[in-house]
Amino acid sequence: MRSLVLTYVFLCSFPRPETGIEGYQEKVNSYYHFRVDSVSAALGYVLPYVAKEFKKFPKWWKLDDETTPKTLTLVGGHDETSRSRVVGETISAMLEKKTFGILGKLKEELKPIYGPGGELLFSIDRAAFPLLGIVAYGVHMIAYTRDAKGDVDKLWVSKRGNDVRGYKGFFDNTVSGGIPTGETPREALIREADEEAKLSKRDLANVKSCGTLSYFHIRKPEQGPDPGLLHPGVQYIYEMVAPENFNPIPDGKEVESFHQLGCKEILEQIVGGKVKPFFTLVVIDFLLRHGVIDEEKERDFVEISMRLHRSLEFPVCNVLKNEA
Repeated sequence: MRSLVLTYVFLCSFPRPETGIEGYQEKVNSYYHFRVDSVSAALGYVLPYVAKEFKKFPKWWKLDDETTPKTLTLVGGHDETSRSRVVGETISAMLEKKTFGILGKLKEELKPIYGPGGELLFSIDRAAFPLLGIVAYGVHMIAYTRDAKGDVDKLWVSKRGNDVRGYKGFFDNTVSGGIPTGETPREALIREADEEAKLSKRDLANVKSCGTLSYFHIRKPEQGPDPGLLHPGVQYIYEMVAPENFNPIPDGKEVESFHQLGCKEILEQIVGGKVKPFFTLVVIDFLLRHGVIDEEKERDFVEISMRLHRSLEFPVCNVLKNEA
């Protein structure tokens, strides 16, 4: 099923060092490396036209074109609270001037940005984090049913509404969403399950953790405004066997409806380009874990397995409890 590997190439579209170090280095150095003053590590990659907009706020942001790599540094603020305030005021000013299409409306949900030791450096509105190319953390949960043999039968999937900004009408996970500042992954899962599917904590009683997936995606036109922005990410993965009375109810906003698809059906939807890219990663991981895709049926089994877990160029950490 070669198309699955091609799907991965599309999803994990930022080049890898092993594909050619010179080309990789050239690509990396074409961006501004985002840093926080007094923190040694790069925290994200920023497109040149985006970095030049931050340069318009010299009191808080410093642009350096003379170094290799070029850098965009947040120099305003000295701790999480003050940095978050500076970043928030910058984004609000950009929103007022309609600088970027991605800032059509703030989400009023803060995403955490961590340093090399897991320190919470600052928080930024969910709508704006792709501007800085920083690592985003999220959760994905697949609810599924079993057949008489105990094998995977159907997956509960949601269909995205036609009013969402990106991937209108695409299939997505049973429950998925970002992890905001101040929440653990499991807390985020419980909240998203309630918001998107009207599922209670009791409904998730048998949910289990299945590790993480990581990727480095380049924003595509079908995601909405400002294609080309960078999306490195880590997803916490969960699954659960859906009980007989399992009944997810769509919120009517992001989720239009819920459906049950068999393994063959969901793979056909992936190949047909009707599944949200990040969910594609989760589905294939799920099918590998349950032996639906195995080494005898898939000639690119090893390559697919490796592409599920990318080493990111930026600090990553286990998301623990951090107060906003």
